[in-house]
Amino acid sequence: MLKGKQLVWIILLLLGLVAILALWLWSLGSQVGYAPPKLQLAIEKGAVLISKDGTQMEEKAASGQELKAGDRLRTTEGSLASIMVYGRADVRLAENTVLVVSEASGGEGDSYVLRWKVESGRVWSRVLRLLDMDSEFQGQSSQVVATVRGTAFALTGDTSGSRLLVDHGGVLAKDRKDDKPSLAVTGQWLDLDSQGGIKDRGDVASSTWKNDGWVGYNQEADKRFAQAAADGMADTLGAKKGVQPDDRLYGLAVWSEKLHLSLAGKNRVSLQAGYWGRHLGQVQDLIKRGKSGLAFKLMSQLENDMQKALASQEADAYRTALRPIVSRALLALSQTGPESSAYRLKIRIEDLHTRLWENDPVRAYYARALSVDARLDEAELYDCTTKDTDKVKEAVNAVEQGLAREQADWEKIKDQVPDKYRSLLDEKFEVQKMRLEVLKKRLEDCSRPAPEVTTPIDSATSTQALPGGQATTTTTTAPATPPTKPPATPPANPPVTTTNPPVVPNTPPVVTTIPNALGLTKIELFANPNPANVGDAVILYVKGYKADGSSLDVTRNATFQAIGDLGTLSGAKYQTSKAGSVTMVTTVVDSGQTFTARASLMINQTVVLSRLDIRPAGGTLYAGQSTNLSVTAVYSNGFTKLVTGDAKWSLSNALASMAGSTITAGKQPGSVTVTASYTDTGVTKTQSVDFTISMSTQIP
Repeated sequence: MLKGKQLVWIILLLLGLVAILALWLWSLGSQVGYAPPKLQLAIEKGAVLISKDGTQMEEKAASGQELKAGDRLRTTEGSLASIMVYGRADVRLAENTVLVVSEASGGEGDSYVLRWKVESGRVWSRVLRLLDMDSEFQGQSSQVVATVRGTAFALTGDTSGSRLLVDHGGVLAKDRKDDKPSLAVTGQWLDLDSQGGIKDRGDVASSTWKNDGWVGYNQEADKRFAQAAADGMADTLGAKKGVQPDDRLYGLAVWSEKLHLSLAGKNRVSLQAGYWGRHLGQVQDLIKRGKSGLAFKLMSQLENDMQKALASQEADAYRTALRPIVSRALLALSQTGPESSAYRLKIRIEDLHTRLWENDPVRAYYARALSVDARLDEAELYDCTTKDTDKVKEAVNAVEQGLAREQADWEKIKDQVPDKYRSLLDEKFEVQKMRLEVLKKRLEDCSRPAPEVTTPIDSATSTQALPGGQATTTTTTAPATPPTKPPATPPANPPVTTTNPPVVPNTPPVVTTIPNALGLTKIELFANPNPANVGDAVILYVKGYKADGSSLDVTRNATFQAIGDLGTLSGAKYQTSKAGSVTMVTTVVDSGQTFTARASLMINQTVVLSRLDIRPAGGTLYAGQSTNLSVTAVYSNGFTKLVTGDAKWSLSNALASMAGSTITAGKQPGSVTVTASYTDTGVTKTQSVDFTISMSTQIP
């Protein structure tokens, strides 16, 4: 027979096991919070200087630091930087470029606003589709304001003039001379004089845009950004944080979610929306893993559950909670084309996104127009070299049907459209028609036999920058093979002036099949970003060189190896997990010859908020005296920034009062403690200082 103490211990042990089991079951339904992305600077190489709050005092910028309205960035000779815009756009600054962030807000939900101005140099922007009508992305120079709704464009400018090149989508350009809007779409460019008047325009085939590799570099960078942004949006859904639908514990996880919901109270709707978002991410993940049957079964269940919620008395609350989540799910599929097994899912999520706006006819119209944009984006991926003209024809047909529906829907809602949205919708419809005409022209050109000439832009006279700042003018004629891919880092900024190339008909290049034998003489390996932070996904790029000096992208021909256990390698992507140095090795076999290249990748510990400093650090205040306080955030890498306006303030008692960051002493003696708190990337730090309040009438 057990003694009393033994029985007590057994009972306690059983209770402990039950508690552990209960906590484990509870954890299966835990929801991981979503950290809204920020406006951040990424320095790829060289030095970038920043001046803040409209001052002219420059300091060295740090990669990863948050940017705000009023910040002025200047890239130096040989440097390269980009601005990551809330995970939805990438703004790249060439060397010797000055850019000012005019306005920046957003990051939470699916709305954001960014306006910037290039004072000198050149800037390339790649913007994912803006999924709501209140978001805005605008770049400007002294001569032109360029507004986009999801596109890629380059803008150069100084006091002498500007040039705008649209590489993808459409841009509304308003010149500063008479403020008349002009639309430009894929493959078109505009030249503006010093007064902002449009002095020339044309398409890329007859463009005087320099063939110095910068355009090609950014086009390749756009592909990497768009895919990385889509992957990032998928990660925010949290699919990998929960139990997967093909796991034996999935049933328990669903039961745990229901338990969480039953106890969530007023947070139930937002929690449910978060669970649905995670399941949308899991559907995408299942398709990637070749389990489409299970994926679409889960998707059907999700659609049924959401439809019930949208028909309930809490429909408006569910719509509000679901919109940013479904927007991220849609952006996660932005690079999915008709040939993908996930394309059917993309169409269903587009339909779901539209249904979330059923209570607002104007925004529902805009959501349907976004689907037409998606078909245009898909069609523009194909060209004469792909031999997929049937797919282009299908996309063109879908766009034509979509535009016809837009025209019919417009007649129904035009009287309900607020003035501030009317021009936006008019411009979108006009851009879509212009892009459709470009596609039709491409189909027409692709159906013609290719003449024995090269694309004019590749046989133009151009001025090339040499090391040391010298320049040489050369005339090159492209071979009758597809142009090689650009290098992983762009060449130096060339001088602004060039010799205009001859204008010849816009004909496609001669297409020849690249043989298995690449004719390589050496290869180089690049990692981007490098250095990286813990948690970054590093993209590997392999550049091959031929005997004639030409180069090409041979990444898809390469195999990779990582020497050092600081992350995981998957194809040409290295997911970092620890700080340190790792050597990346790549091998390419060409015509029986093996080429090897190495690159060292530095991985830095993620920069986190370490402490706060308050100035002044306490002292004496006299009755009625006020003093301004400032707060500086200090980070683990030694970087500091002033965060006074973003800090939260509190007082230990009522002997003083706070108005913003200003403390005012009351009329009673004593001591008061002022505490400031500040949060960055989920880390919150506080700092306190003490003031003594004196009743002396003498105020120093």
